[in-house]
Amino acid sequence: MSTEKSPLLQAEVTSPVTVAVNSVNADVNGNVPNASLPTSGGTERAQRRRHWKNILTICLAWLFNFTAVASFQNLQSSLNPQEGLGVLSIASLYAGSIISGFYAPLVVKALGPKRTILACMSCYGVYTACNFYPRFYTLIPAGTLMGLVSNPMWTAEGTYLATSAASYATLTGSTTEIIINRFNGIFYFFFQSAQISGNLIASMILYPDAKGMLPDANLSRYCGVHSCGAFVDPAGPPQRPGQNTLYILFSVYLGCNVIGALLILAFLDRLDASAALTQTGSACGKMAATFRLVVKDRRMLLFLPLMIYSGVQKGFIADDFTKAFVTCTQGIHYVGFVMMTYGVTDALCCLLLTRLQKHVGRVVLFTAGAGADLLVVSLMWFVWPPMHANLWALFLAAGVWGFGDSVWQTQIASLLGVTFTENLAPAYANFRLCQAVGNGVMFAVTTSDSVCVYHKIIGLSGLLGVSLVFYYILECMIRRTKDKPPDETVK
Repeated sequence: MSTEKSPLLQAEVTSPVTVAVNSVNADVNGNVPNASLPTSGGTERAQRRRHWKNILTICLAWLFNFTAVASFQNLQSSLNPQEGLGVLSIASLYAGSIISGFYAPLVVKALGPKRTILACMSCYGVYTACNFYPRFYTLIPAGTLMGLVSNPMWTAEGTYLATSAASYATLTGSTTEIIINRFNGIFYFFFQSAQISGNLIASMILYPDAKGMLPDANLSRYCGVHSCGAFVDPAGPPQRPGQNTLYILFSVYLGCNVIGALLILAFLDRLDASAALTQTGSACGKMAATFRLVVKDRRMLLFLPLMIYSGVQKGFIADDFTKAFVTCTQGIHYVGFVMMTYGVTDALCCLLLTRLQKHVGRVVLFTAGAGADLLVVSLMWFVWPPMHANLWALFLAAGVWGFGDSVWQTQIASLLGVTFTENLAPAYANFRLCQAVGNGVMFAVTTSDSVCVYHKIIGLSGLLGVSLVFYYILECMIRRTKDKPPDETVK
C-alpha cells in the first residue's frame, strides 16, 4: 500500500486463467461470479479455513518482515547521519522501488504470487545484514536491491488478497467490495502492528544505552520546522548508541526477516492459477499494462496525486518527524516509544475503519484523514515549540498521524480493488510505484541542506489539497458509473 505503499490474495477462479492479474469478473454490484477456491476441494468449511490460513500466513509474514524494515526506516536518519548515509540508503530503496514498478506485474506473472513473495522477502534480510557494517558501498546497494524487489512483492500480495476476496465472496454469498475491505483491514492491522513490535524492540534495546542530546539553547535553532538537511545538528548530533547494543538490535531484526520468509515457504499455498499465469501475455504487454492504465483510464489519473501523497506522508513521519522532532529534542532512544504510538493507532484504525466505512462511507473517511494530517502539521509549525518538556505533544502527533495513515492505506487499497477489477495487478503496481515516488522524494530532498522541514510541510499540504480535490472528482465519476448500464465504462 503497500500498499503501501505500497499496497491482495490470489486464489483460483473457476476458469484457469481468469485470475486477478487479468480480471476479477465483477458485476456492477461488486459480485464476482464463478469464483472458487483452489482445486484441493473439500467442504465449504474446509475451503473457508484454507482461505483464512493463507490470509493469516501473509499477515504474520508481513508483521515479522516489517518489524525490521519499518523500524530501520524510522531510525536510519538518526543512526547514520554521517554525510546523510542513513537517509540516502532509504532514498536508494525508493529509487529502486520506482524502477521495480515498471516490471512488477511481469514478475508476478512469471513466478506466481508465492514464489514472488518468498524471493523478494528474502532480499529484505540483505539490507538488515548490511547494517552491521554501514558504509556507502554496503547500505546503498542493499537499499537499492530491497527497492528493486519491493514492488513485485507488494503487487503479489495485493493480487493474492484481492482474488481470494473474490473467491471468498462467492463462497459466502457476500459482495467482493465488503470482503476486500475486510481482508484489507485485517492485513493492514498486522502490517501496521510492525510499527509497534519494531519500535518496541528498538526502545527496549536502545533505552538502557541512551546518550546525550542537544542542549536546550540549540533546540529552536536546529529542531522542529527549522531542521534542515540530513543532520540533526551540524555542530554535534546526538551520539550513536554503542556498537554492541546495535549488534543486538540488528540481530533481532535479521531474525524477524528470516521468520517472515520461512512462514511464506512453509504455510502459504501455491495457487493452481499460478501455472497459467506464466503462459499468458508477453513481457512487454504486462509491463505496458501498468502504464496503459495511467494513460488511458481517467480514474487512475485522478488517483495519482492521492497515491503519491500516501508515500509522501509516510516519508515525512519516518524521516523528518523522527529526526527533527523526536531525536533532536528527546534523543534517539525515544524514537521507538513515540513511533509505537503511531503504530498502535494505525493498526487499530486499520481494523476499525473497515467496519466504519460501511456506515459513514469513503468520502467521510478520506476527508477525516486529510483533516488529521493538516491538524498535525499546523500544530507542528505554529503551536508546538521544540522543547524537551513537550514529549506529550510528540506522542499526540504520532497518534493522530497514525489515524491519517490508516485511512490512506486501507481506503486507497480497497478503492483500487473495487474500481479496477479488470486490471488489479497494474492498479496495485501503480499504487506502490506512486508510493515509492512520494517516499523517495521526501528522503532524497532531505540530503539538501537548503531544504528545511517547513518547506516540506508547505509542499505536503499543497499536495494533500490537490489530492483531495481529485479524489472528490473520482468519487463523482464512480457513482455516475454505477448508475449506467454494465457495458458503459469510464475510459
